[in-house]
Amino acid sequence: MKVRTALLLVAIVGIGVGGFVLFSRQSAKPLIPSPNGYDNYLTAAKNLIAANADSSATNFDALRRNIAENQDALRQVRKGLEFRCEIPVVAFGNGLPSELSSFKGLSQILRTEGDLALSEGRTRDAAKSYLDGIRFGQEVSRGVLIYNLVGIAIEYNAITYLAKCKAKLSQADRQFVLDHLSILATNREPFSTVSERERIFMRVSQKSLLQTVAWPYLWYKMRPALQKAEDKGLQNSARIELLRADLALERFKETNHRWPTTLAELKLVPPPIDPFGPDNALLSYFLKGTEYELYSIGPDRKDDGGNATKDITIESKFLSR
Repeated sequence: MKVRTALLLVAIVGIGVGGFVLFSRQSAKPLIPSPNGYDNYLTAAKNLIAANADSSATNFDALRRNIAENQDALRQVRKGLEFRCEIPVVAFGNGLPSELSSFKGLSQILRTEGDLALSEGRTRDAAKSYLDGIRFGQEVSRGVLIYNLVGIAIEYNAITYLAKCKAKLSQADRQFVLDHLSILATNREPFSTVSERERIFMRVSQKSLLQTVAWPYLWYKMRPALQKAEDKGLQNSARIELLRADLALERFKETNHRWPTTLAELKLVPPPIDPFGPDNALLSYFLKGTEYELYSIGPDRKDDGGNATKDITIESKFLSR
């Protein structure tokens, strides 16, 4: 019994020492670019003027006033989109960083700008605002996990509103959107980068040896949250690919007076890959009479034939495994 207890203590100490070495080692923090789009977003957040209570979706005069009041903020957001964004990994003070809610407010202004343009028949201007919203969401995702989740939500909302206006796009506007979505399709950073930032964040947030030794277990417990965040980002990637494919299908139909037999006929660059599919498989596509079915197999990574609760379509909300 004494030998068994001693071995158990040795194992516990070994795990603790190993955890200390793993989590206290000086990992290289991500390099901060100069200029950094993040700085412009912070300036935009400071300049943000919240909408008044009367700025409803149908009160166009109030919407125009709110957009006019936020021109400086919008300029800073778009200036930031010209640069790479990297959000520094630092320990938080009390509570979450205040800019997170401001970033949501900035995304709301971009969406309002798009909604107003759409109501006034300026379809391309509307599409530009929604596309900027997608890019903004992707860029503010380049931080630790909480920034990533806020960015994913911003991106999702912008994709949703862009998808809703696709029926109003002219042929030229459709091509404009398709070209920009093809760029955005390659703009997402690997989730492993987010995960590494979070690991560094956990290290810099600890103040004692005891806390550091405990982190291997806490890091293990975080795995489901990290996996869920990764899946959400991939679902946004799937929505972008679905929207690209959908626009390209309409273009193909106008030119050839038929739907393609396979997505390969669209000759999209990059091809519309399903981020949940095996071996760079394309999105799922098949003809149904005079229409077609188009979907991603979703986070369960099983083809459920376009089942709305398991597979992803353009209109889908976030799904779980």
